Amino acid sequence: MKNISAQRTAINLAKTAAAGAMIAALAWAVGVFDIDGSVQDSHADLLDLRPLSTIDPVESFARELAELGHPEPRTYELNGNTIYFSVRKTDAPPLQVLQTYQRQFKKARLNDQIYLNLQQDQSEARMITALTGGLVPHSVEPNHVTMGGLITRGRARNADDIRRDFVNAPDPNLLFRGHRWIEAFREPHHEQTTVIASWSDDAFLYGRMLPTEMRVGYGAGADDVVPACPGCVRLNRMRDLSGDKHQFLFEGNVYTTNHSPEQIIDFYQRALTARGWTAHENNNVFYDVQIAVDFEGRQTDVLAFKRDDRFIKLVIYRQEGKTYVHSSMTPEAEPN
Repeated sequence: MKNISAQRTAINLAKTAAAGAMIAALAWAVGVFDIDGSVQDSHADLLDLRPLSTIDPVESFARELAELGHPEPRTYELNGNTIYFSVRKTDAPPLQVLQTYQRQFKKARLNDQIYLNLQQDQSEARMITALTGGLVPHSVEPNHVTMGGLITRGRARNADDIRRDFVNAPDPNLLFRGHRWIEAFREPHHEQTTVIASWSDDAFLYGRMLPTEMRVGYGAGADDVVPACPGCVRLNRMRDLSGDKHQFLFEGNVYTTNHSPEQIIDFYQRALTARGWTAHENNNVFYDVQIAVDFEGRQTDVLAFKRDDRFIKLVIYRQEGKTYVHSSMTPEAEPN
């Protein structure tokens, strides 16, 4: 490991490990989780894709989560990457969750040892474990614990493999092919801990998480159902892939643009109407409330449209000199 730039490796580890937390945050933002942190039942089955003799790290991780009590995951597409989410509740506090999961990962040989803290003298060992398919703690607090790890392109299993993959990667974004992330937290005065597991398949491309890789304009990258806003940069796109492949469940997009909210609202009112969408009757009601009542978030515009069996909601707001647009489309005809 000494021949590798330890600083650069650590920086890359920090960046990519943070991707797990970012993906979990995005899931909350676009509606993957319910208010209580639960997800809908899934028909996805990651546990019987191949015989045990050829099981890969993704399936191995899914099996261990099942052993720990996680339900079958829901499958999503995020910026062209496939990711999975599984959420469970437990009476155990977060620190006990950390112990239980670490023991399970050690037993399953995902981890070479059990990591329960962030001791400085274990920093290099933790880094190697995290880069070879294991999961190590990233934060350890009484009411909040996170742990995660990565899979390199060459599926490194030791320090020499990491060195090989590091040297051969032409771009840091191409060094890793997958991630695993677990977050356990307990809200004040709550008696249960929520455990969120998020992981990708082994074809995850971190470059797709960069906004510049997802640029869209008046038509580029848009579809014939919901147009991209003019001059927008698409930050993220998430689709629910669970269930039957022909069944639409959810799609969410996050855009940013230099155009004003008024311009974006005008664009969507015209563009969606032209594509057969009908403005929801609650739009005028919400506008009247914004005008008459002073409340936090009143500068946020919410628009809703219906078409056939689809419902789309747009949340538009201004922040730090830019306009942000969150779109979420579901098969429901009425808003939640």
